[in-house]
Amino acid sequence: MSDEDSAEEQIPDRVSLSRRAPEASITPPQTLTTPPQTLTAPPQAPPVNTKDNANDIRRKELIERFSQYYEINPKLASRMQILEDYDLVILCDDSGSMNTPIHGTTTNRWDECRQLVHVIVDVYAAFDTNGVDVYFLNRQPMLKVTDTKKVHELFEKPPNGLTPMVPALRAILKEKNMDNTANRNVLILIVTDGVPTDPKGEVNVDELEKIMRTERSPTTYVTFIACTDDLEALEYLNNWDCTMDRVDVVDDFRSELAQVREKRGPNTKFTYGDYLIKALIGSIDTNMDALDE
Repeated sequence: MSDEDSAEEQIPDRVSLSRRAPEASITPPQTLTTPPQTLTAPPQAPPVNTKDNANDIRRKELIERFSQYYEINPKLASRMQILEDYDLVILCDDSGSMNTPIHGTTTNRWDECRQLVHVIVDVYAAFDTNGVDVYFLNRQPMLKVTDTKKVHELFEKPPNGLTPMVPALRAILKEKNMDNTANRNVLILIVTDGVPTDPKGEVNVDELEKIMRTERSPTTYVTFIACTDDLEALEYLNNWDCTMDRVDVVDDFRSELAQVREKRGPNTKFTYGDYLIKALIGSIDTNMDALDE
C-alpha cells in the first residue's frame, strides 16, 4: 500500500447481509476521529533529464573540438554558448562581382564566401540541430543546412547578376517574423562585397538603411561581413554598427587581422577561428565587437 493510500480515510467493512440486524437496530458507522496519517518522508527529487545532460556534454565536446581545429582562443570560444539562443540565417551575395579574384591570393570572393559558410555550418551544429538557413540574392535558398557537403553543392553554380539585397532581406525578415511563434532571437549574417542595387542596377543604400532601422524586430540581430579586400566598396556600412542597435560590421579576415594587431600589438595572435567567432557574435556581444576598436 502506498503512502498516498494510507493517507486516505479508511471506510469500515460492510456488515454481512446474513448477520444483519433489523433496520431499527442498525448502528450508524462510527465516525473517524483520528486525522489521516501525515506523510513524513521527504519529497523525491525530480528525475534527471538525461537528454539535456547528453546535449550539454555533446555541445561541450564539439566546442572543444572546434576550438582546437580552428585555433580559437579559449576565452572567445567560451562566449559561443550564447548562440544556442539564436536561429541563424546567412544571406550570401551571389552577384557577378563575387567572381572577382582577391588580391594576393588564388581564390575569388565566391570561394571566400563558400569557406565562411562551410565553417559556420560546421560550428553551428553544436548549438542547433535544426541547422542554418542559407539564402542568396539571385537563387533559391536551402533551409536547415547541417551537412557541410550541402554547402559545396550550393556554391557549385558561379555567381551572376545584380545585388538585390533590399528585397532579399525584406523577405527574410517577413518570414522570420511570421514564423517566430516561440519569440526566438534571430541572427542574420549578410556576406557581401558591395552596395545593394535595385532591378535597374541603381544603388539603393537608403532603402536598405530604412529596412534596417524600421523593419527589424527587437529580437533580430544583423552582422554584415565583407567578402572583399576593397573596403571602399562597403564604406556605406562604416557607421551603421555605431548608430544602429543589434548591428555589427565585420571586414574581411586580412583587414580584421591588421586592425587587431594595430590596436593590440604586431604579435597579437588572431586566427581565422577567432575571426569567425567575432563575425558570429559581434552584433550580440558588444565586447566582441570592440576587439578591434
